[in-house]
Amino acid sequence: MGCWCDKKNGGAGKTNTSYYWHLYYCEYYLDDIENYSYEQFIVDYKKMEDEKKTSLDMYEHFINFHTA
Repeated sequence: MGCWCDKKNGGAGKTNTSYYWHLYYCEYYLDDIENYSYEQFIVDYKKMEDEKKTSLDMYEHFINFHTA
């Protein structure tokens, strides 16, 4: 099926899509979370990068928004 970034799904294509946009909409589905904006996601994600969090730590952090 692919993600929303794929051209076959009407997206701009993975090479033309921001990495953060892909994570927010396609990997973590955070657009489903009320009151959690894309802009806030970027701030939070970059902070975690600065803290040298692993990809698994970040994934677990953001995916847990769905169970909160």
